Amino acid sequence: GGGNQLYRENKNGADIGITTVIPVAYNEINEIVVFINGSDFTNFTYESLITDTKINFGILLNQFDDVLIVALGVTDDSFQRSWSTAVTNIHVR
Repeated sequence: GGGNQLYRENKNGADIGITTVIPVAYNEINEIVVFINGSDFTNFTYESLITDTKINFGILLNQFDDVLIVALGVTDDSFQRSWSTAVTNIHVR
């Protein structure tokens, strides 16, 4: 993780269902990134639970879903931070 990564966890979808709570205060979060089965997933919202943050998924997750949740924090303006995924090329002969 980078300097602005506050939280990272892999979970099984069956343990989430439609909501999960992460131990990061809402006001510390700049962005939440979610991958389900390796694909970027954006159908979610999140809300404050005072000291934690609740994530509400737009679908029902199940035991076949591998979920990665990353919370990125606010940074000062001296250095812009972001995230990206790996880019791979496969060459077949």
